Amino acid sequence: MVTAKARTSAEDQMTDITAEKTNRDDLLRMAVDVVAAYVSKNPLPAGQIPEVIHTVYASLSSLETGIPEAKSEAPKPAARDYTPRYFDAARKELGKWARR
Repeated sequence: MVTAKARTSAEDQMTDITAEKTNRDDLLRMAVDVVAAYVSKNPLPAGQIPEVIHTVYASLSSLETGIPEAKSEAPKPAARDYTPRYFDAARKELGKWARR
């Protein structure tokens, strides 16, 4: 004999599984829509379309879970420090150029 509590638990599990599948279907549909929009304006070999769909799907999935993607490389420092002295010199040079 199945109790009401056991039935509710099983129904909750089925609801969770159905919600997960629906969510995956929605994400896949969104990924396909994004790729279709991209392909309509940009040339892309047909063989690369599944890979692009997978990449977009993975990006959308990571947004849902809140897990950020790993950065490919660390930020690089600026090649040059721009100090007020630099800007003063640049203004002076620009003024000379403008007067010519």
